[in-house]
Amino acid sequence: MAVAANAVEQKVSAVLGRLCAWLYQNRWTLLISMAAAMILYYPVYAFGLENLDSFCTSEPYVADLWEQIPYWETQQGRWALRLFDSLTDGVHAPAQTAFATAFFFAWAGVLLCDLLQIRHFALRTASVLLLVCSQYVQNLQSYRYCKAAYAFSFFLAVLAVAAVVKLPKIRGGSWAQSA
Repeated sequence: MAVAANAVEQKVSAVLGRLCAWLYQNRWTLLISMAAAMILYYPVYAFGLENLDSFCTSEPYVADLWEQIPYWETQQGRWALRLFDSLTDGVHAPAQTAFATAFFFAWAGVLLCDLLQIRHFALRTASVLLLVCSQYVQNLQSYRYCKAAYAFSFFLAVLAVAAVVKLPKIRGGSWAQSA
């Protein structure tokens, strides 16, 4: 039992070490992207700029709790809304959700650069900036109650592709061979 626990501990330690090395290698790209995003989206979160959907949604807002249409968001496949609302008790602070949105898109952008094998620092940073500062993300920033969940979903989609491409045990598994 102790041997199995030690093996799991070693694997977790190795994964954390690789994650820390990846973060250190990409620290400047992530920092520049986050700074640019927070400057660009400052008017959105500082002045409460929202679209009509956000104006019609009360605060706090928890997905799937509409009396008229219960579980409406989850039935549409928007599971991350319920997850994020449960983590924040339905409170969507403008600056924190704008930061989380930029954070998840920046991480996804760096993962995309890894997948596309973009190695040059300036190209990596420009690529991530193009994603984080895109019109799509700008529009998403106006949805106060769901922007962090949507950004997290995008990050998970990119992470799933990166895991299949980078991890040989996932790629070489029997489920991948049968597809």
